Amino acid sequence: MWYYFLLPFVFSSLFILHFSQSPVQFMLFLTGVVFGFSFLLLDRLLHAFYVEPDTEFSKRIQSAGKNKQYRDLFTLIFRDSTLEQAHLISRSTVFMVCYMAITIYVVTSSTNVLGVGLVLGIGLRYCLDLLVYRVHVELLTEQFLWQIKHVFKQTEVNFLIGGFFFYFMTLTFLVLR
Repeated sequence: MWYYFLLPFVFSSLFILHFSQSPVQFMLFLTGVVFGFSFLLLDRLLHAFYVEPDTEFSKRIQSAGKNKQYRDLFTLIFRDSTLEQAHLISRSTVFMVCYMAITIYVVTSSTNVLGVGLVLGIGLRYCLDLLVYRVHVELLTEQFLWQIKHVFKQTEVNFLIGGFFFYFMTLTFLVLR
């Protein structure tokens, strides 16, 4: 779990030389990466409070929020609860395809460093999650590919994950150019 906090900072350190002329630009980029990396947690909160508020997991999150037990809320949201929250919007095939299209536009056409950091932070989180689920095809299918009615094989999953990693690395290099 500690790497969830460290990874955005390590990734952003790749860009220190790129933003060496302007520390403010680097701080904006770092802020964007951290918020983008954490953005998918917002979906988990919305899911618990509004989409499926009657599940046991959602009730635990709601109770921790109402009782101002922020440490418990933080622990519940950050821990890996794959079996308790499935079919999240940010982990749907449609969302990921839209994300990929928007990311190309933001990285190639935008001069907003915060926005570039935001989309790269979201992609970094996807890379981490896909890396974690790569050996569990059923969980990966349930979490990310639940809209597709197809039984995926390990080779297909490896191809999809490899393709996304290549896409993300290409975007990273486009920002570094």
